[in-house]
Amino acid sequence: MRRLGLWALAAVLAWGWPTGTARAEGWLGLPIDCKLGQTCWPRRYVDHDPGPGQLDYRCGALTGDDHKGTDIGFGTLAEIQGGVSVIASAAGIVKAARDGEIDGGHERLTPGRECGNGVLIDHGGEWTTQYCHLRQGSIVVRPGDQVGAGQLLGLVGMSGNTNFPHVHLTVRYKNLPVDPFAAAGANPRLCDGGPSIWTAAAARQMPYSPVDLVAIGVSAAQPNLAGIAAGTYAAKTASASAGELHVWMLLWNANSGDRAQLTLTGPDGRQLVSNTTMIVASHRTSFRSAGVKAKGRWPAGTYRIAATLERPGRDRIVRQRADTFVIR
Repeated sequence: MRRLGLWALAAVLAWGWPTGTARAEGWLGLPIDCKLGQTCWPRRYVDHDPGPGQLDYRCGALTGDDHKGTDIGFGTLAEIQGGVSVIASAAGIVKAARDGEIDGGHERLTPGRECGNGVLIDHGGEWTTQYCHLRQGSIVVRPGDQVGAGQLLGLVGMSGNTNFPHVHLTVRYKNLPVDPFAAAGANPRLCDGGPSIWTAAAARQMPYSPVDLVAIGVSAAQPNLAGIAAGTYAAKTASASAGELHVWMLLWNANSGDRAQLTLTGPDGRQLVSNTTMIVASHRTSFRSAGVKAKGRWPAGTYRIAATLERPGRDRIVRQRADTFVIR
């Protein structure tokens, strides 16, 4: 990591850290109304590597090459079906807004419209925020509108250049991107980000997480990643006549060596599934599942599912989720 000293300095010079400006620290609120760490998670951060590599503000790889913003997203489409609000991170005036781009159309993307449906807000002092990938037909503001912090802009969608539901927030000062987690550039010695422009409340809700267990569920057929992401297996009920039951977990940024455990417990307290596997290859998005075949009809009642992901090592990480579903 010592080689990063030059790019860290370059980031400060190129991005123009606004020393002495009124908005130097603590003014940026969340751009989304969701439960961070429960229903939504930061997934990708600003890229601090000036070359073809990828480096987030904590010296990890949770970013993309030349990624200029912060992505806060959801594991499955089912989690946004009821509508999740994208909100203004701070007060300002709407400079631009675009609607009409279809959701899920990234393979037929119109050049220059990678943001999809979006909103650009001017906060004064040469600061702006841009919100991308909103749902088609959901934007409720127009250029010239004055908005307050937390005011509704639209809904989370999948328009533009994306293949998962999320809001992409880009912060700019003097038209240059600023990482809200590390506004002066990442610190290659400490890997702690440095000065943040998030409000204290927003920062508390977004601790850096190198891996996330973002969804769990049960299906009556062998699940696959595409079906999980599409919300195909999001039902909370199953038929007593189902031939088999599969419990599954959806993971972001699982690494080789991580351990994943799934359990399924019946209404009588008997454990029907207990499965532990080792992750053998690192993936941005992955899943694990384990199933059991029926021996006759499933007893009616409430079943409990649980998932645990463990990353062994000096800084041991454990992620856990639990839920229930009903057999009728």
